[in-house]
Amino acid sequence: MVTLFITAFAILVLIGIGIYFWQKPAADYSENVLPPSPNARGLFADDASSIAEENERLALAASDLAESLIARAKKGEHSALDDAHSRDRIMEASSGSKRNREGASFCRAQR
Repeated sequence: MVTLFITAFAILVLIGIGIYFWQKPAADYSENVLPPSPNARGLFADDASSIAEENERLALAASDLAESLIARAKKGEHSALDDAHSRDRIMEASSGSKRNREGASFCRAQR
């Protein structure tokens, strides 16, 4: 009886394996694949490039402003000093980081 059971089980397993391999694969796999976006450059690519451009633009604007303030101060305009102090206060208020505050106080100490 046990022999008959084992034989029947082995035959069912072989039939199951045969049916599994006999199945035809899907005709077209391309319908399940999404096309890449037209300007795919990587994960968060747009964010990184826009942040880098924004930082570069801000650095350029800050250096231009600093140069104009220095030129005004060399000409003897006393309002340039007030403008520089107000610029430092705005920079401190807009950036909450300790490093920027230390840099601003270092700049004040240099004057």
